[in-house]
Amino acid sequence: MLNYPAVIRPHRLQSLLQLLLYGLFCLSGLLLLLGPAGAEAPAGETVTCFDRIWHGAHDHPWYLDAQGQEIVPEVVHDWLLVKFNESVAPPRPAEDFYQRYPEAFENLVASDSGSIAAVYQLRQGLPYGLFEALLQRWRNDPQVHSIQPAWRIDGQLYAPLDQIEVEWKTAADPQTRQRLLADAQARQVTTGKRANTEVVTIDPCYRLAWQTAALLTEELYVIRAAPLKTPLEPPVAVQLQLDSPGAMAGMPIPFRLEIRFAEGIKIEAATIANLNLNPSGVFHNLYDIRFNEPLSAVDLSHSPIQISGTLRLYASGDYQLPALPVYYTDQRSGEARPLSIRTENQPIRIASMVPEGSEGYRLQIARPSSLPTITDPALTRIRQRAAVLCTAGLLLLTLGLFAWLRPSSRRTDQAQIMAQQRLQKNLDDLTTRIKGDPLAMQPDDWAQLGRELQTVLGEYAGLPAATRGSSHSTFLPRIRNYLTADEMRQAQTVLKDIEYLLAADRLDLEARRAVLTQAGLLLASLATRTADQKTDRELH
Repeated sequence: MLNYPAVIRPHRLQSLLQLLLYGLFCLSGLLLLLGPAGAEAPAGETVTCFDRIWHGAHDHPWYLDAQGQEIVPEVVHDWLLVKFNESVAPPRPAEDFYQRYPEAFENLVASDSGSIAAVYQLRQGLPYGLFEALLQRWRNDPQVHSIQPAWRIDGQLYAPLDQIEVEWKTAADPQTRQRLLADAQARQVTTGKRANTEVVTIDPCYRLAWQTAALLTEELYVIRAAPLKTPLEPPVAVQLQLDSPGAMAGMPIPFRLEIRFAEGIKIEAATIANLNLNPSGVFHNLYDIRFNEPLSAVDLSHSPIQISGTLRLYASGDYQLPALPVYYTDQRSGEARPLSIRTENQPIRIASMVPEGSEGYRLQIARPSSLPTITDPALTRIRQRAAVLCTAGLLLLTLGLFAWLRPSSRRTDQAQIMAQQRLQKNLDDLTTRIKGDPLAMQPDDWAQLGRELQTVLGEYAGLPAATRGSSHSTFLPRIRNYLTADEMRQAQTVLKDIEYLLAADRLDLEARRAVLTQAGLLLASLATRTADQKTDRELH
């Protein structure tokens, strides 16, 4: 029999292994609890505050007004309230932030010099995914403390503040008030304008104002707690109103266009030049637009600008008035770069006149009675003669139609050849024009280039001469089925940049050259396709 030493007996070895395993489990759990938390806490403090404010602003905000009615603001992402870190912000943080992210913002609401908060309007039509990418950049921007969207209440924009107006019950003594405000993480308390009211400044990183107001409203010593907000006045606001969203065919529909702008904003004359109320999908002779005063007499220097008139549509159906652009420059920021804002598309329905009753406006006709049968001895001879005359007439008609169609076909071919030659000549002339020096081209030259390009595109698509004008947004849909995707993109880029140049006259040399380059590519593609069509026609 073997005798094990005391230190290696089986039951003691098993106990020792169990103790070692328990110790390893405890040590690993302690490292998981203390190690990562202690390493990440200092670095994530600012990010946590940014995320808490951003997510809290979207957590269905609400509050009770002075009458006890529940107010649910609409969260508006077009306008963002940005707060800056005082310790690292530059002397003018609002303007600096606006200039560092020009691809994101359209407007800056004027803020006081040295202010640590500002409101910005996002650009319309940001590409998909760009806003999420910008939000990540702002989250990591050391100058940015927090960002939250604006509110819209009853059509008015507001910026939520970090303040609450609290109305106390008379039974709330100072100690009770101080205890409740301490629980709410109040930073500062000032006396309100009314009796038993106080204005409380809270810490948004701990809880937003509307969230704190909702908690204080549930306290027995509080009559009312409402978050404070400040109204936002955009630099430019535009609105198109119709007296009615529809009418009978031919009835007048009054409309009003109102443009409001702040001091330091200049409304460009291109706004009037591009004022196009033509409904999409309606032929030009089926609508009539009349302005109450000539557009040339509209004063663009004083706010508000009001343009009114009447619209008549003579075609029944559902239509849409186009979005009207307003071009302006913001001279307050020091850089007078051209900006634009558009109205919303206005749907309109035109109904045809239908009688109320099922029998209204119908011609009542009596049912005819059966006629007696009449026998004519000469009826057979008359029918035979009529058959002979009909056969001879059909034969003569066939011969005449055949003789007319052959010259007509030759005339049609000749007209197509002449149209093809005219199109080729216009392509060659326009190709020669765009090879000139872009610096030597004046605004009239650019306008003529745009008109000639639309004429060539209209001729290529076979459009009537009356439908080759208007702006690019109205003209391009008419030729969409005649161009390739690349040609449509090039045509849209060239015509849009030419209109932009005429409105702003601030395209640099490289931008002007880019316009002419895109025009050259488009004309080369059209010339190639025109030559191919000519070859196919000659082969057939």
